[in-house]
This record gives sequence, structure tokens and C-alpha cells, in this order.
Amino acid sequence: GNGQPPASLVPLDAVVNRYIGVGRLAQDPVLREAPSKVRYLTFILRIQWWQVMDVDKRRQARSLDIWTTVVGWPAERLAPHLRGGDLVQVEGHLEELIFKTPEGHRYPRICLKAFQCRFLSAEKQAGLDADLPTWYPAQEPPVT
Repeated sequence: GNGQPPASLVPLDAVVNRYIGVGRLAQDPVLREAPSKVRYLTFILRIQWWQVMDVDKRRQARSLDIWTTVVGWPAERLAPHLRGGDLVQVEGHLEELIFKTPEGHRYPRICLKAFQCRFLSAEKQAGLDADLPTWYPAQEPPVT
């Protein structure tokens, strides 16, 4: 009827591959350039969460860290503002990307291909230029 495929024919990853994470940058981001000459950023996001368990009738909590490689654009607008330790919220989808070493070796890595990044610390937001939005819209990703 409406020209749309039935929900059962829509690929599962098109429906559920959405990732939103809040964490701190493990280190300063790295500015890279794809063979297409498009510049992009990569950084490691440390997401900390707490797991609460009942052990021998006592409640115990332990901290668990998730380390996520993030690839983001546009690099020129993000690079001057991101530093190791910054608290950010990133939104995107998980994807296997192929990276190439300077020696020409190719290796796959599951990354968060971010299309939005938001600074969560008040001091970082207050220091941004008035014309620089908190959310950064994505461009077409250069790495495949």
C-alpha cells in the first residue's frame, strides 16, 4: 500500500544500530586524513558504569569501564575543542571500519561512527564561541 517494505524485510541493523554514550576522552583526539583527503578525528571514549550485585545477602557494587573507539567529523570544528578528560555525549552507530597503517597494512576495527558530539561540562560549554553549536552535524564519513 504505502510503498514501504514490510517491517519484517527491513534489515535489523538499520533499526537497532544506534549508540549513545556518555564518557570521558581517554586522551587528546588524533587528527587523521583519509585517502580522499577528508580530515577526521579518532579518540577513545571511556564509559564508566556500575554493576550492583547481591553477594551473600550483601549488596556490592563494582565499576566497569567500556573503551570505545570513536571516529568523528567535521574534524576542523571539533579538534580545537576536544581534550583528554573532557566529558562528552556522542551519538552514532557501530560499524566495522578498515584502517591502513603507513606501511600499507589494512586492519578492521569496530568503531563508533559518531554523527553528534556534545560537551557536557559547564565550563567547556561556557568557553565555546557563540557561533559554534554544542552539537556538530556529521558529514559523509571518509573511511570505509
